Amino acid sequence: MLTPTVNVISAFDIFEQLLELPADEMMHNLHAFEGIDRAIVEEVKNLIQAHFLNKQDMFLSSLISQSAKSALGYDELLHLRGVIIEGFELTALLGEGGQGVVYKAIRCDGKFDQTVAIKLLYPALNMTKEAIAISSEAQSLAKLNHGSIARVFTIGQHHNYCYMIMDFINGESLDTFFADNAISLDDALALFFKILNALAHAHKQGVVHADIKPSNILVDADKRPVLVDFGISKHLVDMPALATPEVLGFTPSFSSPEQISGEALGVSSDVYSVAKMFNALMLARFSDAELRVRLLSLVLEQAYLEDVKVRTPDIDSLQKMLRAVMHFQIPKEINISFWDKLKCTALRYKYRLVSFLLALPVLFTVLNILSTKNAELVQQKNENDKAIDYLERLFDAHENNGEFFDILNNPKASSNLGTLPEGEGHVHPKLFSVHVFTNHGGKIGEPIALKVVGEGNHVSDLSFTVTGPGYVSDEGDYRHTFTQVGIHTVTIEAQKHGLGYDKLVLRFVIRDGHSLPIQFKDVPPAHPHYSNIHYLAMRGVVIGRPDQGGDGRVFQPQQIAKQAEALSILFLSAHEKGVITLAKTSRYFRNLRVVNGKGGVEDFTWANAYLEYGNKAGFMPYPERFAPKKPVSKEWFAMIVSELLALYDPDGVDSFSHLNFSDSAEFNSIQSVRYGQLCAFYQLCDLSGSQFQPKRAMTRGEVANVGAKILQMTVRSNTPIN
Repeated sequence: MLTPTVNVISAFDIFEQLLELPADEMMHNLHAFEGIDRAIVEEVKNLIQAHFLNKQDMFLSSLISQSAKSALGYDELLHLRGVIIEGFELTALLGEGGQGVVYKAIRCDGKFDQTVAIKLLYPALNMTKEAIAISSEAQSLAKLNHGSIARVFTIGQHHNYCYMIMDFINGESLDTFFADNAISLDDALALFFKILNALAHAHKQGVVHADIKPSNILVDADKRPVLVDFGISKHLVDMPALATPEVLGFTPSFSSPEQISGEALGVSSDVYSVAKMFNALMLARFSDAELRVRLLSLVLEQAYLEDVKVRTPDIDSLQKMLRAVMHFQIPKEINISFWDKLKCTALRYKYRLVSFLLALPVLFTVLNILSTKNAELVQQKNENDKAIDYLERLFDAHENNGEFFDILNNPKASSNLGTLPEGEGHVHPKLFSVHVFTNHGGKIGEPIALKVVGEGNHVSDLSFTVTGPGYVSDEGDYRHTFTQVGIHTVTIEAQKHGLGYDKLVLRFVIRDGHSLPIQFKDVPPAHPHYSNIHYLAMRGVVIGRPDQGGDGRVFQPQQIAKQAEALSILFLSAHEKGVITLAKTSRYFRNLRVVNGKGGVEDFTWANAYLEYGNKAGFMPYPERFAPKKPVSKEWFAMIVSELLALYDPDGVDSFSHLNFSDSAEFNSIQSVRYGQLCAFYQLCDLSGSQFQPKRAMTRGEVANVGAKILQMTVRSNTPIN
């Protein structure tokens, strides 16, 4: 006897509970649901009848006798181990289903090592019009190019069997991964967004999956989810009602109402299934006592409403709503309690509130000074106005999230710089862009999108082999989101119609913001700037260079710093501190390409964003004259630091006796002397006795030491930075 669950509100909810019973008891137990509207009862009866018809169709194959199966070749499909198809030897039977069987296969033609999965259709299917549809579908799936979608390489016929050759994914199902691994909610969401990105890619190509469930999503050793079994997917451009469930089998637990009732499908059906699946996995693993879980669950429930007209329409809309609630912003489509609204508001403004409370003692100190030195403040009103403005700006500053890969990598700007000679990391610069740098920094969870395909080449004409994580997108970008700290090497090989060949090597230094991703071999613990240089590495401001052996990184702290390097360290440190905000720019400066003494071109176009900021801020009025390789003098360095941080003059720094430099005559101008005094007052520029040494060249270690001080800066009135 069925015990109805409370809060049943729709015919579909009732039908889902009746599915737990044997088929012949479903109609009889309908009376257990008391007080249900007659129209809903009739709708449930229609669903049960449709279910009976589907089951009858799906059981047709089970009515075939064993001898008939043998005659048709069904049994033979189970014993093809050792058979060779298109240069692949079938080595193990992975499984069988309503359409056919799937084998693991290994390339045996000696060309290179490769493992694939080969799906063979039952002979009975080969003789039906569904086989033609599946053949057409396989050709459509072969066009899908996404790192989280198992690729279909080719289709063909072996004796009487149609087959598809696909990616072999060595992983575990999504539900098994959730059950066997200790993952956080953030980890689970990162996986889910990768799945959503894959579905969005398929939908843009006009294909829906139509059977989304945990067993059709495999998670590999790199925690990369991969959608498999697109063999039942359908075209959006020609989507008939699902009348053949033995060919288009699906799983009722996560299937949309329109799919169960045999109606035409759209992308909304996939939205329904993936949202319902993830909500079930999430609530089984995480408690809804946590505010974020409750908010996410409400968004997911909106995405699998029974009525397709009010359901979240597509993957992009679902992603936007999920990202909103992750930042405690409430979409208009969901309703939450008054207390949850209050909590969300508090969490959104938590960091500003904490900054304000921390700033209160400083403000009281400033007010006390103002009250005791009223006469001096009247005489030096301008200086005090600057000081107050500076304090207010720092009070409002909050540290950024460490993600600035997109700011420093701008393919639009570099593509306007013309042709470069062979670039670092290339073997034959024919197919890949010569504007791609080899070394890159990044943060865990930060989406990496790096333009790698060269101008004049079309992705559709190329085939790629990626050794390492990630993939090359339809737009010609290398894409990946790293999940582990450390140095990751990625090699991309490209072939063009079997004629052209190119190879590109990329290295990514990935950090998490609180642990050290690298140790510089040439900066030992005894080095005076050891802690600050490695602190910058932890925050992603510096990544160094590969050493000659190629198995580590070096920083070269004693090397004279170039102006472009100094800008990078200072600007990124100030950006991360929240004192300034860098932005991606489409502007480019041709002077950032420098011909060296060997006739080669050195490319500093990653500094575009810095010159753009300095120009707009007014302290770099002629960015096109900037010399990126020029050594950093202390005089130039003091100007950049003072203007970048807008250091204010506390009651006239020239009145401090220790700031009256004995070598003031060596400065280019009185303003340069003032910059030097400000830099020394805030202990960002070291003195040698009473000398500033404005013409002395600074080392990379000295510049990095100042960058770390900026990141560790605390706000205090009229007090130098320690």
